This record gives sequence, C-alpha cells and structure tokens, in this order.
Amino acid sequence: MSEEQKQSENRGNPTTDEFRAFVKSGWAPRPSGSPARAEVAEYAAARRDAVSARFPGERIVVPAGGYKVRSNDTDYAFRPHSAFAHLTGFGSDQEPDAVLVLEPRAGGGHDAVLFFKPWGGRESDEFFGDTRYGEFWVGSRPTLEDVEAEFGLTARSIDEFSDAVAKDAGATAIRVVRDADRDVAQQVDEARATAAEVDEAQAQEQSETQSEADEELARFLSTLRLVKDEWEVAQMRLA
Repeated sequence: MSEEQKQSENRGNPTTDEFRAFVKSGWAPRPSGSPARAEVAEYAAARRDAVSARFPGERIVVPAGGYKVRSNDTDYAFRPHSAFAHLTGFGSDQEPDAVLVLEPRAGGGHDAVLFFKPWGGRESDEFFGDTRYGEFWVGSRPTLEDVEAEFGLTARSIDEFSDAVAKDAGATAIRVVRDADRDVAQQVDEARATAAEVDEAQAQEQSETQSEADEELARFLSTLRLVKDEWEVAQMRLA
C-alpha cells in the first residue's frame, strides 16, 4: 500500500472488546472446498511460457498496481495492469497490490509465483477494521490455496515479496514492468542497487542499461497481447 493510500484511511477502528466480539459473530460460513480451475488458466500459462522463453534466466516482475484514491477514503474502481491480467488470467477487479514474479529455475524455465494479500480470517481486526481488504467491507477474498487451485500459480503473501525480489539480485538479472506500480519498481531498483557495488559513473551506466531492459520487457508484453489466443477470441465474441 502506498503512502497516499495509507493517509486516506480516516475511519477510526473500534476499541471495545464487546464490539469486536459482536461484529465477528453471526456470519454465514465461507464456502468449503477449493474453486474449480479457471478456463483461462491454461492460456495464461502458455503466455507465461512465451515470456519465459524470451527472457531465460531472468527474474520477471509484473505488478497489478494498486487502488487510486478518488477522495479521502474513496477509491476509483480497480483495474489491474494489462500485462498482469494477461499473464495471470485475473479479472478486472483482481487483485490490488499483487505482484506476479516469474522466478528462473536452475534447469531452465520459470516458476510463476503470485504475491498478494490473502484472506485474513474473521478472528483478526482486519475483518472489520481494514476498509481495503477486510471481508466486512469488500466481501469474500481468496486464500493462498484458492488462488493456486483456480489459476495454477504458486501463491505467497505479499509480505514475502521484498525478500523474494532481492534474493540473489547480484547474480540474477531482474526486469520489472515499471509503469504498473511505482512502489514495486522502487523496490526492484533498491534490490539492484544493493547488489551492485559500483562507483557513481558505473551506477549511472548500469541504471540506463536496466531502464532499457525494462522497456524491452514492456514492449515484448505489449506485442504478446496483440496476438489473441482462442480464449480471448471467444471472450470478444461473447462481448
């Protein structure tokens, strides 16, 4: 969550134990079992395979982007970045502040890992006190297991993203979709800078090279979306 988003939270949280107990009680149980595999999942996997083949051995970071504040504690309707939606198969309102990472495997190819804010349960204050992610405010949210079952991705908490993106940053090239989320882009830049022990001139040269690499990724992902697969064609016909 950006600083702008944090500052927009102006609702006070209730403080009495009685209210906390009351607001957490009496709710219908969540549906049991895992969701069915989404039809788009296999097509999204094929799109990720194309990215993997184009950038072997590199860590690819594709953020969904976050909410944009409209006024005080009111946000505009969320729409994920096009590259994120294309590579995950997520719908138009999924999944704010999430980040897709294609992590290179030692034997070739990539593992697709989705970092996002999972359902926090009904026993925590997040349930009623968090207007962005609390189930009381925004309805049912998926668990890590739900996302893995529905979209065929490895799911992790967004709290683990910082460590994951910085892991072996000196030995692993990283590319990021910069215009999707400036906070994520900054985290990637910090990971790159920490890994590189260079002087000022070398740092400037390296920054320019990395910017070119990010632009190349953006161009490739945009071009990839131009060619529609069977699922996308079917969706356009339905529309």
